[in-house]
Amino acid sequence: KKFYYKLCIHFESENIIMWAVIDIGSNTIRLVIYSVQDNKPHPMLNKKYAVGLAGYVDKTNRIQPDGIQVLLEALTDIVNILE
Repeated sequence: KKFYYKLCIHFESENIIMWAVIDIGSNTIRLVIYSVQDNKPHPMLNKKYAVGLAGYVDKTNRIQPDGIQVLLEALTDIVNILE
């Protein structure tokens, strides 16, 4: 019951370059935002959500509605941070 998904988002305006990494795993979701200066990443935010998604996977390997709700709550918080 392990799964893993990683998404990278690139932001750029004038002289500011930022990357956001959203790492969705079996038990946690992590958001890390980096600023890029002199071609080097500098972590600005590292937020971890303990979601326990593996516990919501049924015998057919599908995430149950309660698990999807937990996932959506964490992702909604991430969207609010990124905006």
